[in-house]
Amino acid sequence: MSKMTHTGTIKTIVDQVAQVVIDDNLDCAACSIKGSCSVINSNKDILKINVDKTGFKTGEKVEIIMSSQMAFFALFWAYIFPFIILISGVIVLSFYVDEGIAGLISILILIIYYLMLFLYRKYFNKRFNLKIKHL
Repeated sequence: MSKMTHTGTIKTIVDQVAQVVIDDNLDCAACSIKGSCSVINSNKDILKINVDKTGFKTGEKVEIIMSSQMAFFALFWAYIFPFIILISGVIVLSFYVDEGIAGLISILILIIYYLMLFLYRKYFNKRFNLKIKHL
């Protein structure tokens, strides 16, 4: 299984949750999904990663590891599925109402979708368990 890695610096550790600031990563230039990856688009992203008591310290450089399967899972739920909802909503609703109204209703459905993602964030946080290791 292929893996994606990024380097970062631990900002804080509270209750076995480390906040890691992503460093600029030169490896991103060769990545096949760099266009849709939010890590490369923002230089100062902060990730919250569960850590056990293995001696991580504030200010320490670490490597963040994520499987490619997990990256596709995130890509699907954040971009692909909402796009399918939007397009299918516009197409189906345009048979029943004006296209402008169909577009507005589809956007409202997307807002509800992202609200549901927010409400189920604990499930997704468990599903996206990033790993970190010492450098």
